[in-house]
This record gives sequence, structure tokens and C-alpha cells, in this order.
Amino acid sequence: MNLSQIAQHAYKTQLERMQLNLAGCIEGEDPIHLHDLRVANRRTRVALSEFKKLLPDDIFQKYQEEFRWIHDITGPVRDLDVGLAHFPYYEKKISKNWRSALIPAREMLEYKRQTAQAELADVLASNRIQDCFHSWTSLLEDGVLEGNEHGLRSGPEFGCRRIIKRYRKTRKRGLKLNKKSPPEKYHDLRLRVKKLRYLMEFFQPVLDKEHTNRLRTELKKIQDALGAYQDAVVQVASLIHMAENLQDTGSELKPILALGQLIGRYEKEIRRSRKKSLKAIRWLTGDAAAREFQRCFKYPVE
Repeated sequence: MNLSQIAQHAYKTQLERMQLNLAGCIEGEDPIHLHDLRVANRRTRVALSEFKKLLPDDIFQKYQEEFRWIHDITGPVRDLDVGLAHFPYYEKKISKNWRSALIPAREMLEYKRQTAQAELADVLASNRIQDCFHSWTSLLEDGVLEGNEHGLRSGPEFGCRRIIKRYRKTRKRGLKLNKKSPPEKYHDLRLRVKKLRYLMEFFQPVLDKEHTNRLRTELKKIQDALGAYQDAVVQVASLIHMAENLQDTGSELKPILALGQLIGRYEKEIRRSRKKSLKAIRWLTGDAAAREFQRCFKYPVE
């Protein structure tokens, strides 16, 4: 497979996933549809960046903007879905005597989610997203990726070079992290690990599946560890925001105190998950991982 064929497969696969989940996102009953659409959209945006040279500049700029717009408009509802999904976990973190005090916060989130979902449904049912999907489909079917010599390059060779280059940059960022690094640095590394995984997925059809699957599994472990840390950080900020909203609406003191208890629990989770993340990162930045990447993708890491 040449580069155009690999890009075509990546784009069409993710477009189909977005289209498949669009109706479920408009209905808003099951959060998995929004999650899956956002993952496919994120993979599409990474693919746009990786295969940028295959597209005319005006087309690249247009769809970079369109898929970024989809990311932005779906973010608020997804954040509320995540917050609501944490409530059963919240209830287990505090004593039974305090659990009823969480009801006002949950009701407030449910109302915000209902309102945000109604707004999102209107946008997703609009002409803009349908035009985006239809025009992107037409471009792919009309061979927009086959218009220059860059697309004729060997898929395996280009893929190995790009994966090693991205791994080098990701590894370098990982080496700079320590327990005093701010959460933003951990989040940045998590995004880089995701992009590295996605890149390996794009070239999976032309690479050694056994080796790439093993490396992708290890990267997923790192991503999950960093994700747990990021979730804990986000939950603390979310709980503080909930407490402030309750206070602004004249809530009784007990619901606010219940949220304070949860904040303390999550502060402990932040320290625990940061320690676990650093342990996972040590594999990413170590010699064993470097040798494995070099052996799998045939180019030196250093």
C-alpha cells in the first residue's frame, strides 16, 4: 500500500464511525455514542496532521477547522457525562449518612446536561455537520488524496520514519516529567502518547502486527495511567465548581461540605495516580522501549 491508500483507509474508517454514532449523539440517551464520535473525530484530526501533504492547502484548512469545530461543540456535553458517571463512585467515597447530601449537586448536573444536550442536538441536526460529512465523503471518493507524488511513497517506509520521529519527541517530553511537574505537562504527554498510538493504527495494515500490537498495548497502559491522573485533577476542579454553584444558589451547608469531603479524597487520588503515571512513563523513556521501537520500525531512536 502506498501513502494515499493508507490515508484513504484511515479517513474513511473514522468517517464511518462518526456517521454511525451521529444519530445516537442527537438522541442523547447513551453517552457512548458521543464518546465514540469524539474518538473518531480526534483520530481524523491526527490523520489530517500526519497526511497533510496529500491535501491541497485550502481543503486541509477547511476540514481542520470543521473537525475542530465538532470537537469544540461536543466537549461540554461530554464533560457533563463524565461528571454524572462519577456520582456512583462519589457515593462510595463518603459515609452513608452523607450520601443524600450529594443529591443537589447531581440534580444540578443533570439539569445542565439536559440543557446542553438539547443545544447540541440542534447543532448536530443542522446542515453544517451534514455538509461536512457529505463533502468529505465526496472528496475521498473522487480521489483527492491521489493528486501528488507524495501519495505514491511507500507506506511501510514512511510509516516507520514517522512513528520513530513521533516516538523520539514523546520520549523526550517524558524524560522531562517528574513529581513536581504541573498537571498540564502530564496532560500534554498523554495527548502525545495517544497520537503515537493512532499513528501506529493508521499504518497497522502494512506493519508487523505482532510487534505493533505489543507496543500499542504498552502505550495504552501509559495512556490509562495518565488518564487516571488527569481525571482526578479534572474532578477536583469540577467539584470545586459544583460547590461554588451550590453556594451561589443559596444551598444548605451540608451538600457543600459533602463535596469538600470528596475533594479531599480526590487529592489523595491525584498523588496516587501521579506516582503510578511516573512508573509507567519510566518504561516509555527507558532503554528497553527504545530498543523495541527500533527493532519494530527499523530506524534508530537516538
